[in-house]
Amino acid sequence: MPTTHADGEPPAPGREPPTAPTARPDRKLHTTPTTHTDRELPTVQTARPGYAPAVSLNPAMLAIRFLLELMAIGSFGVYGWRAFDSPWRFLLVALLPLIAAALWGTFAVPGDPSRSGEAPVSVPGTVRLALELLIFFGGAAALFAAGLPRWALISAGILVLYQALAYDRIAWLVKA
Repeated sequence: MPTTHADGEPPAPGREPPTAPTARPDRKLHTTPTTHTDRELPTVQTARPGYAPAVSLNPAMLAIRFLLELMAIGSFGVYGWRAFDSPWRFLLVALLPLIAAALWGTFAVPGDPSRSGEAPVSVPGTVRLALELLIFFGGAAALFAAGLPRWALISAGILVLYQALAYDRIAWLVKA
């Protein structure tokens, strides 16, 4: 029996709609997963194999960390603008954040799970931890030196809270 379109016309020759396959007990009808239970679920990355999921590798924590990095680097630019007179302010508003970003991106621990895993210049974990604390809290100090003590205090408080939540990263860097 030929099928018809919604308008009552039969389909063009050779353009019949596909028919549903009949179920056969020896074959599966679907070769691709159709529900989330059929797919392999992603694994949670851990700081070390066999341990609890890494808090610092949670996507929300990584996003917060990225925003804190931007805030710290930007704080150096604010310091360069507010603490110096012309013509130095025009140079330092760009140069200070560039230096901080270059240090941040250059020195890394090989296999760092919060980065690509590659390190342009490999350093021990304690050196990377010192660099991170210097950039993060240096940004708060730069805000204070720029005459913005309230913003410096807010920044330092958020950084302390973040570092407390990301305790597993600090432990990993100390052991790396």
